[in-house]
Amino acid sequence: MIEDNDPKRLAQIALVVLLIIGCITVLLPFIGAVLFAFVVWISTWRFYAERLRPRLGGRDTLGASLMTLALIMVMLLPTVFLAGSLANGADKLIDFAKPYIEQGLPADPPGWLAALPLVGGEIDTTWHRVAGSRDELNALVKQLIAPARQFALALGGIAANGLLQMALVLFVTFFLYRDGASISQALYVGARKLGGELGEDMLEKARGTVVGVMLGIVGTAAAQGTVAMIGFLIAGVPAAILL
Repeated sequence: MIEDNDPKRLAQIALVVLLIIGCITVLLPFIGAVLFAFVVWISTWRFYAERLRPRLGGRDTLGASLMTLALIMVMLLPTVFLAGSLANGADKLIDFAKPYIEQGLPADPPGWLAALPLVGGEIDTTWHRVAGSRDELNALVKQLIAPARQFALALGGIAANGLLQMALVLFVTFFLYRDGASISQALYVGARKLGGELGEDMLEKARGTVVGVMLGIVGTAAAQGTVAMIGFLIAGVPAAILL
Protein backbone atom coordinates (compact mmCIF):
# COMPACT_ATOMS: atom_id res chain seq x y z
CA MET A 1 0.00 0.00 0.00
CA ILE A 2 2.90 2.36 0.84
CA GLU A 3 4.64 1.46 -2.39
CA ASP A 4 1.49 2.34 -4.36
CA ASN A 5 1.40 5.77 -2.74
CA ASP A 6 5.10 6.51 -3.31
CA PRO A 7 4.68 7.92 -6.88
CA LYS A 8 1.80 10.10 -5.70
CA ARG A 9 3.82 11.36 -2.72
CA LEU A 10 6.84 12.09 -4.94
CA ALA A 11 4.61 13.98 -7.39
CA GLN A 12 3.20 16.06 -4.54
CA ILE A 13 6.70 16.87 -3.24
CA ALA A 14 7.89 17.76 -6.75
CA LEU A 15 4.89 20.04 -7.25
CA VAL A 16 5.56 21.85 -3.96
CA VAL A 17 9.26 22.25 -4.83
CA LEU A 18 8.37 23.65 -8.27
CA LEU A 19 5.92 26.10 -6.70
CA ILE A 20 8.57 27.27 -4.23
CA ILE A 21 11.14 27.69 -7.02
CA GLY A 22 8.59 29.58 -9.11
CA CYS A 23 7.73 31.92 -6.23
CA ILE A 24 11.41 32.60 -5.53
CA THR A 25 12.05 33.28 -9.23
CA VAL A 26 9.16 35.75 -9.41
CA LEU A 27 10.13 37.51 -6.16
CA LEU A 28 13.89 37.53 -6.78
CA PRO A 29 14.00 41.05 -8.35
CA PHE A 30 12.00 42.37 -5.38
CA ILE A 31 13.78 40.54 -2.55
CA GLY A 32 15.72 43.67 -1.59
CA ALA A 33 12.57 45.78 -1.37
CA VAL A 34 10.70 43.10 0.61
CA LEU A 35 13.57 42.71 3.07
CA PHE A 36 13.81 46.48 3.47
CA ALA A 37 10.06 46.59 4.11
CA PHE A 38 10.56 44.05 6.93
CA VAL A 39 13.39 46.17 8.34
CA VAL A 40 11.19 49.29 8.34
CA TRP A 41 8.32 47.34 9.89
CA ILE A 42 10.50 45.85 12.64
CA SER A 43 12.07 49.24 13.41
CA THR A 44 8.73 51.03 13.78
CA TRP A 45 6.49 48.24 15.08
CA ARG A 46 6.87 49.10 18.77
CA PHE A 47 5.74 52.68 18.15
CA TYR A 48 2.80 51.52 16.05
CA ALA A 49 1.67 48.70 18.36
CA GLU A 50 2.16 50.48 21.69
CA ARG A 51 1.20 54.08 20.85
CA LEU A 52 -0.68 54.54 17.59
CA ARG A 53 -2.79 51.36 17.40
CA PRO A 54 -4.37 51.68 20.88
CA ARG A 55 -5.38 55.27 20.17
CA LEU A 56 -7.15 54.12 17.02
CA GLY A 57 -9.13 51.51 18.88
CA GLY A 58 -7.27 48.62 17.28
CA ARG A 59 -8.39 49.52 13.74
CA ASP A 60 -5.53 47.93 11.85
CA THR A 61 -6.44 49.13 8.36
CA LEU A 62 -6.64 52.76 9.46
CA GLY A 63 -3.45 52.46 11.48
CA ALA A 64 -1.59 50.83 8.58
CA SER A 65 -2.81 53.57 6.25
CA LEU A 66 -1.61 56.32 8.60
CA MET A 67 1.78 54.69 9.09
CA THR A 68 2.20 54.19 5.35
CA LEU A 69 1.25 57.83 4.76
CA ALA A 70 3.85 58.91 7.31
CA LEU A 71 6.48 56.75 5.59
CA ILE A 72 5.56 58.33 2.25
CA MET A 73 6.22 61.74 3.77
CA VAL A 74 9.53 60.61 5.24
CA MET A 75 10.86 58.33 2.48
CA LEU A 76 9.15 59.00 -0.84
CA LEU A 77 8.84 62.79 -0.88
CA PRO A 78 12.59 63.39 -0.34
CA THR A 79 13.25 61.12 -3.33
CA VAL A 80 10.88 63.21 -5.45
CA PHE A 81 12.58 66.42 -4.28
CA LEU A 82 15.96 64.86 -5.09
CA ALA A 83 14.81 64.08 -8.63
CA GLY A 84 13.63 67.68 -8.99
CA SER A 85 16.96 68.96 -7.68
CA LEU A 86 18.80 66.80 -10.21
CA ALA A 87 16.72 68.21 -13.05
CA ASN A 88 17.20 71.76 -11.78
CA GLY A 89 20.93 71.20 -11.39
CA ALA A 90 21.16 69.88 -14.94
CA ASP A 91 19.36 72.97 -16.25
CA LYS A 92 21.74 75.25 -14.35
CA LEU A 93 24.74 73.35 -15.67
CA ILE A 94 23.45 73.71 -19.25
CA ASP A 95 22.81 77.44 -18.75
CA PHE A 96 26.32 77.83 -17.30
CA ALA A 97 28.03 75.97 -20.16
CA LYS A 98 25.94 77.36 -23.04
CA PRO A 99 27.71 80.77 -23.35
CA TYR A 100 31.11 79.06 -23.41
CA ILE A 101 29.98 76.67 -26.13
CA GLU A 102 28.46 79.44 -28.24
CA GLN A 103 31.09 82.16 -27.71
CA GLY A 104 34.16 80.10 -26.87
CA LEU A 105 36.28 79.99 -23.74
CA PRO A 106 37.97 83.07 -22.26
CA ALA A 107 41.64 83.45 -23.12
CA ASP A 108 42.78 82.53 -19.60
CA PRO A 109 41.31 80.07 -17.09
CA PRO A 110 40.22 81.21 -13.62
CA GLY A 111 43.17 81.71 -11.32
CA TRP A 112 42.03 79.12 -8.80
CA LEU A 113 41.72 76.49 -11.52
CA ALA A 114 45.26 77.01 -12.78
CA ALA A 115 46.57 77.02 -9.20
CA LEU A 116 45.28 73.53 -8.39
CA PRO A 117 48.11 71.26 -7.24
CA LEU A 118 49.32 68.50 -9.57
CA VAL A 119 46.70 69.07 -12.29
CA GLY A 120 46.63 72.88 -12.47
CA GLY A 121 49.42 73.12 -15.04
CA GLU A 122 47.83 70.53 -17.32
CA ILE A 123 44.46 72.24 -17.06
CA ASP A 124 46.04 75.61 -17.91
CA THR A 125 47.78 74.18 -20.98
CA THR A 126 44.63 72.41 -22.22
CA TRP A 127 42.52 75.53 -21.59
CA HIS A 128 44.80 77.73 -23.72
CA ARG A 129 44.87 75.14 -26.50
CA VAL A 130 41.08 74.80 -26.59
CA ALA A 131 40.44 78.52 -26.16
CA GLY A 132 42.69 79.33 -29.12
CA SER A 133 40.99 76.94 -31.54
CA ARG A 134 37.29 76.66 -32.29
CA ASP A 135 37.84 73.24 -33.84
CA GLU A 136 39.45 72.01 -30.62
CA LEU A 137 36.48 73.28 -28.62
CA ASN A 138 33.96 71.60 -30.93
CA ALA A 139 35.90 68.34 -30.77
CA LEU A 140 35.97 68.51 -26.97
CA VAL A 141 32.23 69.18 -26.81
CA LYS A 142 31.54 66.22 -29.11
CA GLN A 143 33.66 63.98 -26.88
CA LEU A 144 31.67 65.04 -23.83
CA ILE A 145 28.20 64.72 -25.34
CA ALA A 146 28.06 60.91 -25.47
CA PRO A 147 29.28 60.30 -21.88
CA ALA A 148 26.97 63.05 -20.62
CA ARG A 149 23.99 61.48 -22.40
CA GLN A 150 24.85 58.03 -21.04
CA PHE A 151 25.25 59.46 -17.55
CA ALA A 152 21.89 61.21 -17.78
CA LEU A 153 20.17 58.03 -18.99
CA ALA A 154 21.80 55.96 -16.25
CA LEU A 155 20.85 58.53 -13.63
CA GLY A 156 17.25 58.57 -14.87
CA GLY A 157 17.13 54.78 -14.75
CA ILE A 158 18.50 54.74 -11.20
CA ALA A 159 15.96 57.36 -10.09
CA ALA A 160 13.05 55.49 -11.72
CA ASN A 161 14.14 52.17 -10.24
CA GLY A 162 14.56 53.80 -6.83
CA LEU A 163 11.04 55.20 -6.95
CA LEU A 164 9.64 51.82 -8.02
CA GLN A 165 11.49 49.98 -5.25
CA MET A 166 10.39 52.59 -2.70
CA ALA A 167 6.76 52.24 -3.81
CA LEU A 168 7.03 48.46 -3.43
CA VAL A 169 8.53 48.87 0.05
CA LEU A 170 5.60 51.06 1.10
CA PHE A 171 3.10 48.62 -0.45
CA VAL A 172 4.53 45.64 1.46
CA THR A 173 4.88 47.66 4.66
CA PHE A 174 1.16 48.50 4.62
CA PHE A 175 0.23 44.81 4.84
CA LEU A 176 2.91 44.18 7.47
CA TYR A 177 1.34 46.87 9.66
CA ARG A 178 -2.20 45.68 8.97
CA ASP A 179 -1.44 42.03 9.78
CA GLY A 180 1.52 42.77 12.04
CA ALA A 181 0.03 41.31 15.21
CA SER A 182 -0.58 37.96 13.52
CA ILE A 183 2.84 37.97 11.84
CA SER A 184 4.62 38.87 15.07
CA GLN A 185 2.75 36.17 17.00
CA ALA A 186 3.55 33.59 14.32
CA LEU A 187 7.25 34.50 14.43
CA TYR A 188 7.43 34.12 18.21
CA VAL A 189 5.46 30.87 18.17
CA GLY A 190 7.74 29.47 15.46
CA ALA A 191 10.88 30.56 17.32
CA ARG A 192 9.56 29.03 20.55
CA LYS A 193 8.79 25.71 18.84
CA LEU A 194 12.19 25.57 17.15
CA GLY A 195 14.40 26.69 20.02
CA GLY A 196 12.30 27.14 23.13
CA GLU A 197 13.28 30.11 25.27
CA LEU A 198 16.59 30.40 23.42
CA GLY A 199 14.79 30.74 20.06
CA GLU A 200 12.51 33.44 21.42
CA ASP A 201 15.47 35.22 22.98
CA MET A 202 17.41 35.06 19.68
CA LEU A 203 14.42 36.52 17.82
CA GLU A 204 14.25 39.39 20.30
CA LYS A 205 17.99 40.00 19.95
CA ALA A 206 17.63 40.03 16.16
CA ARG A 207 14.87 42.64 16.47
CA GLY A 208 17.04 44.76 18.75
CA THR A 209 19.96 44.49 16.33
CA VAL A 210 17.85 45.61 13.38
CA VAL A 211 16.48 48.58 15.32
CA GLY A 212 19.94 49.57 16.56
CA VAL A 213 21.51 49.40 13.11
CA MET A 214 18.66 51.37 11.54
CA LEU A 215 18.84 54.08 14.19
CA GLY A 216 22.62 54.22 13.91
CA ILE A 217 22.81 54.41 10.12
CA VAL A 218 19.68 56.38 9.29
CA GLY A 219 19.93 58.65 12.33
CA THR A 220 23.58 59.49 11.63
CA ALA A 221 22.91 60.07 7.94
CA ALA A 222 19.91 62.29 8.67
CA ALA A 223 21.90 64.35 11.18
CA GLN A 224 24.85 64.74 8.81
CA GLY A 225 22.61 65.63 5.88
CA THR A 226 20.65 68.19 7.91
CA VAL A 227 23.76 69.92 9.27
CA ALA A 228 25.41 69.94 5.83
CA MET A 229 22.29 71.37 4.15
CA ILE A 230 22.03 74.14 6.74
CA GLY A 231 25.70 74.97 6.17
CA PHE A 232 25.27 75.01 2.39
CA LEU A 233 22.21 77.27 2.68
CA ILE A 234 24.06 79.69 4.97
CA ALA A 235 27.04 79.76 2.60
CA GLY A 236 24.77 80.30 -0.41
CA VAL A 237 25.99 77.18 -2.20
CA PRO A 238 23.73 76.29 -5.17
CA ALA A 239 21.79 73.01 -5.18
CA ALA A 240 22.04 72.71 -1.39
CA ILE A 241 19.34 70.05 -1.16
CA LEU A 242 21.05 67.90 -3.80
CA LEU A 243 24.45 68.19 -2.12
